[in-house]
Amino acid sequence: METEIQGHEGDFLHDRITSGRGIRIFNVLDVFTRRGFEPPVEFSLPGRTIASYLDSLCRQYGPPRVFRRDDGPEFRSVEFQRVIRKWRIREEVIPPGQPFNNGHIESYQGTIRDELLDKEEFETLRYASG
Repeated sequence: METEIQGHEGDFLHDRITSGRGIRIFNVLDVFTRRGFEPPVEFSLPGRTIASYLDSLCRQYGPPRVFRRDDGPEFRSVEFQRVIRKWRIREEVIPPGQPFNNGHIESYQGTIRDELLDKEEFETLRYASG
């Protein structure tokens, strides 16, 4: 196992496949190393899916001390909060309308949008998740 990651920021990106159906991408960034982890990409990403993803990151890399996020319903879910307690992760919830308080992930997501999503069209969810 790698050394403990100091903090993560997480946020959702939204895009569409060529049929027009929306997809969601959940990105998590290690703030210290600027490492982005392979994100889940689905039509729907409920709290239980996000919880399972965070739990797998914690098992593989060790838990972050802090997880900075917005106040979306996925993060308030019972499953997500169970994972947060299990790994003793402190949450930092950014206030609504203040994405600059989550600046690392916002910058990372902007790069993903500019360098990938705005340049590629995905015909299916399978191609989008890649």
